[in-house]
Amino acid sequence: MSLPAREYLQALLRDDRLEECLRILLDPAVAVPEPDRREANLMAGRLSSLAQQLRAGTLEAAAAATERNRIRAGLDGLAGGLPPQLQLSPSLERAEQRLRFRWALWMGLYLLAAGSVLAFLFQPQPGLRVEGDLLLDRLSYVQAGGSYNFGELDLASLRLTDFRQLRIDADSAALDPELDGTWEAAAPLDGPLLLEAVPGLPGLGINAGGPVRIASFTVPDAALVTIERIEHTQAAARVTVERMDSLQGEFSYLRRLDLQPEQVLVQGLPGHAEWAAPLGLRLSGPPDARRTLAFSSSPGLLRLEIFPRDSFSIEGSSLLVADLAFLRKHEEQATQTATTVLGGRLKIQELDRAPMQEIEIKESQRLTLSSRSQTEIRSLRLGPAGIRIDFSATLDRIETGEQYDLRNPSRAEWLWHNHRLLLTVLGTVLLGAIFFLPGPLKAGILGLLKQMGLLR
Repeated sequence: MSLPAREYLQALLRDDRLEECLRILLDPAVAVPEPDRREANLMAGRLSSLAQQLRAGTLEAAAAATERNRIRAGLDGLAGGLPPQLQLSPSLERAEQRLRFRWALWMGLYLLAAGSVLAFLFQPQPGLRVEGDLLLDRLSYVQAGGSYNFGELDLASLRLTDFRQLRIDADSAALDPELDGTWEAAAPLDGPLLLEAVPGLPGLGINAGGPVRIASFTVPDAALVTIERIEHTQAAARVTVERMDSLQGEFSYLRRLDLQPEQVLVQGLPGHAEWAAPLGLRLSGPPDARRTLAFSSSPGLLRLEIFPRDSFSIEGSSLLVADLAFLRKHEEQATQTATTVLGGRLKIQELDRAPMQEIEIKESQRLTLSSRSQTEIRSLRLGPAGIRIDFSATLDRIETGEQYDLRNPSRAEWLWHNHRLLLTVLGTVLLGAIFFLPGPLKAGILGLLKQMGLLR
């Protein structure tokens, strides 16, 4: 079915498609009356002259707009005067349909590209570099590398649970069998004293009265480490390490060390092979040299409870961890967990850039930090207020609150803060590409942007 020429040409003029209107009026395949064709030819000459003057810069924009409006009005009168029975030929109609389809395709591709860019920019930014300072009751992580530096830390006392063997250097040993403060005469030792766990009795421990110093404590990679405050204490902590292999560590003491083993096998003390009940053991050494207590754990689990004299500080030496978590299971309901966060801040800041955002973490607020890379713990301090950790990490997701709300800034926000020039160039290219599109398509997109309030 053919298309009425008058209605189609008037529709083109409403869209300011003057060039296309003239192309149809001058097409020999369209039976336009000769006087009308001559007038259309004159209009085409005026439009061509207008374009030349604009390219040469010899005509002001206001005058050019006025001339174009006059040409449009003349063409509108010309089209309105065409015979109503004048039809576009089927071949021309098909060509016009292909042209419209091509414009629609270009517009679709442009909008798809622009929409994809916008969707990308307003997605949460992953890979955020974050500096963290948190105060906690408990934290757990998987050891991924590095070591611990305890410095000259002296403990008032400690408790070691699930040990396999203790090797203690001492000059003499005295016993308090009833734990009532009545000590037997000290017996000299010819070599190290060995205390071994009784096979088949897991969970037994030994208490040590200080001052005791942590000389070394090595946590192997892939071990699960949990550090938590001990309730009703000022600055005491329980360190639990879960690992299939045995763990080793070493403490040192000066002059005297008081131990309370629960049930152990004994080697190195004449007349004793096993203590089946808790008792007191006092070890003595020279007053001017430190003696050591080396231990190894049973495979699977080791618990160390430390009671510092004041505060407890660990400086990490390239200490890397993974799966950092701040949760504790309810004792009554093992399937439920509670946050252990007491407060703190997370600062989003790229290297050599100004801080972008600071997130305050309030007491009892849930917090999850998700990352595919390792977290560096720079320091861990235990004091009366809680366990404070200072760390840096590259995080994919930061979630807080009861509903674990995502706190990541959008890619657009992150780029604008850290790479403003790149985002400006990208936006300029995206908008500038409009002006290289065909006239009707360009006009349609600009109209759409005006409707969306992006252009005035």
